[in-house]
Amino acid sequence: LLLFQIRSDRQIGTNVIYSLEGIGANQPPFHVFVVDPHNGNVRVTRKLDREEIPLYNLAGFAKFPNGTEAEAKIDLKIKVVDENDNGPTFESSVLTAEVDEHSPIGSSVITISATDKDEDGTPHTKIAYYIIGQEPRDWFRMDKDGTIYVKNNLDREKEKTVLLTVTGRDMDGAPQGHIATATVTINIRDVNDNPPTLESEAYEGDIEENTFGVEVMRIKANDLDSDQDNWEAVFEIVQGNEDGYFSIKTDPNTNEGILFLEKPVDFEDVKDMNLGLAVRNKAPLVDGTGGAWGSKFKTYPIKINVKNQPEGPHFEPKVKPIPIKEGTPIDVNKVIASYPAIDKDTGKPAEDVKYLKGSDPQNWLSIDPKTADIKLNKMPDRESPFLINGVYMAEILCITEGMPSKTATGTVAIQVEDLNDHCPTLTSNFIPMCKPNKRIIVNAKDEDAFPNGPPFKFSIYPGSTSVDWKMRPYNDTAVLLTTSDELHYSLNDLMLVVEDQQKLTCPNPQKLTVFTCDCTETGDCSVKGSMKLLKPKTALGPAGIGLLFLGLLAVLCESLISSELKKLHELLSHVKIPWSDLKCSRLCADLMFHDHCQQQLIQLLYHRKAWQRDAEKTFIDSFLKGYYNKDKCKIAPHMKCCSFRSGGSSNQNHATYTHLSLQFHPPNLLEGLFFTFNHTSGDEKIVQKDHMLVFDYEGTGSSAGSVGCCSNLQQDCDLEFLNNLGPSFKTLAEICGGK
Repeated sequence: LLLFQIRSDRQIGTNVIYSLEGIGANQPPFHVFVVDPHNGNVRVTRKLDREEIPLYNLAGFAKFPNGTEAEAKIDLKIKVVDENDNGPTFESSVLTAEVDEHSPIGSSVITISATDKDEDGTPHTKIAYYIIGQEPRDWFRMDKDGTIYVKNNLDREKEKTVLLTVTGRDMDGAPQGHIATATVTINIRDVNDNPPTLESEAYEGDIEENTFGVEVMRIKANDLDSDQDNWEAVFEIVQGNEDGYFSIKTDPNTNEGILFLEKPVDFEDVKDMNLGLAVRNKAPLVDGTGGAWGSKFKTYPIKINVKNQPEGPHFEPKVKPIPIKEGTPIDVNKVIASYPAIDKDTGKPAEDVKYLKGSDPQNWLSIDPKTADIKLNKMPDRESPFLINGVYMAEILCITEGMPSKTATGTVAIQVEDLNDHCPTLTSNFIPMCKPNKRIIVNAKDEDAFPNGPPFKFSIYPGSTSVDWKMRPYNDTAVLLTTSDELHYSLNDLMLVVEDQQKLTCPNPQKLTVFTCDCTETGDCSVKGSMKLLKPKTALGPAGIGLLFLGLLAVLCESLISSELKKLHELLSHVKIPWSDLKCSRLCADLMFHDHCQQQLIQLLYHRKAWQRDAEKTFIDSFLKGYYNKDKCKIAPHMKCCSFRSGGSSNQNHATYTHLSLQFHPPNLLEGLFFTFNHTSGDEKIVQKDHMLVFDYEGTGSSAGSVGCCSNLQQDCDLEFLNNLGPSFKTLAEICGGK
């Protein structure tokens, strides 16, 4: 094939010889290009492969026959023009990728690419990519640049792997382009999108009473997920295990929950138990869109039946008190007490048993081996070294006749002089219950010494409450009360009967008031939670808080000589006041006193010496001190009085006051009230830093209808905020405003 001609101008009339030098001529590969030595025609002798040598650099020479140069050499550059003679090639015909199930649609999975030996930058090497098949589901799409994206929701529980067949076509995908084919295997990674489930909707098991440390049952969990943390179950007892009888752990090999009995259960106290079991995974649960799961886990009920076991005898009470006065004449033939053991199953004195003495360090006692009658051997000596706190202790043994024999031990407490003359009483008659715990601990105390005190036995007086309370022992002096009822923000009363170890109770059942409220992190009732006791659906702002306690002051006035003050004191002792929420720089409190209230208040002030160490004494001396003082008008630096008006007559013991209005700067009336409640406990030596305005009329009437120590108010009391409290507080606002 003739390519071109090289020619010298000096060839005319003279012989010129032409030649080529360079790669492809006189260098390998040889003779690809040749030149006719007589006329200079350059020809190519074979097919050129651009992918081998894209450019040839040759030199052309023209010489006379004697070898001298006819012309200077000429450079010849021969570029091989590319043809689309190569197709795309994938690095591997089998590609793999991974993607999480439930990845958002449009998520990038992988970008594939192929190479082409043809010239870069030409259509011969511009490759377009396509998916020509995917099995078993159409879950992915591909752009022409080779990027594969999520097309539909991926669910690993439906398909674990998707196989794509992809092509790369040069000429930018034109039909005449060359094609390469590959497969892409996309593995769907597991996420925790399936909560674990149990094989059964409910479970039931049995335990033997008085046993512990045993496996109760195994509970199999199923999970559609596969990854370890997404599959492994975590069990939790969420209901019915307040006393800690049970525990549960996971067997990592079988993914079973193993329920253990940790503490012995007495059939006579608990015959069955109802537990609530929840199960989750180690990994957080996500929903079908890849977000966090918002719902709660399902609770599975488990009923545990307690099986009664034949039990040996036991002494009831465990400690038998025998009161004896020192110096009492002894008749060794006289029975001072009988202490038979009881059969737990029948509740009657045990049969086929014999009684023996155990420990009796000074041989004070003798016991009948059949009847358990106890007699004295000698005069009780209060100076005995074995007498502790006036009590001498001895042990009585009860041994069954059958085989194997069982032994019960009881204790006899010889009490010298001390008698069981106190009944157990509640330590508090007003207890908060935090929502949504639905549980409280009730404590009792007894002034009597052992064995006339704890352990106590608590019971609910029949018909005293409409709430379904469940009662379980907590310790020797307390009981745990729980309920499944939905208690709203309210006060709930019930009557309790508390027995000491000798079954002594107070003459009347004791009233317990439980109030439900929201609590702080430390377990104290918040102000917000306490407000709900008065108006469950009404939200109170700072002004509402102030108005509420104006109402409490009115209640206080009605109850100064009643037990209600103690209840108010106890309620307020549980409430923590966020004073920063009270935005008012002052509080103008208008209190309208009724006649009978005025009389009680004044009499209370004049006769407060009558209730030494009373709750009223603490409140009056620490808080109200300084309100009334004969012929004097005192005011603290942080407050000033708006006005004081009196009407009617006054006598030696009481006066009638129709209106009292005081203006306070912080600490205001509410802060003072709570400072008093929270920082005084009947200590008469507490020095009061705040003194309120004092008025006191005794013996004679006032000639003036209005008396004020400071009539210049400087600014009016702005009570406009009371208009925004809603209709529920309108009446109270009018009363507090003196209208």
